[in-house]
Amino acid sequence: MSWCDLRVMANTARAGYLQTKMGVVTGWGGASRLRSLLGPSAALSLLTSPRILPPECLSRGLITQHPIMRISQP
Repeated sequence: MSWCDLRVMANTARAGYLQTKMGVVTGWGGASRLRSLLGPSAALSLLTSPRILPPECLSRGLITQHPIMRISQP
């Protein structure tokens, strides 16, 4: 998620790292990209926190857009 230029998140989505909940190290470089996107202390805070909602992701800089309207499923 953190290596994209445009990051959008739905109203019903949640962000977080499941690996930390299970006690394993994150893989595929996600934690290091998160550190370069947010800085070391904010990245550590996110890695150790439970899932966060879209408005908080927007305020932390994880996403660039948060659509207000909800898209209905068929």
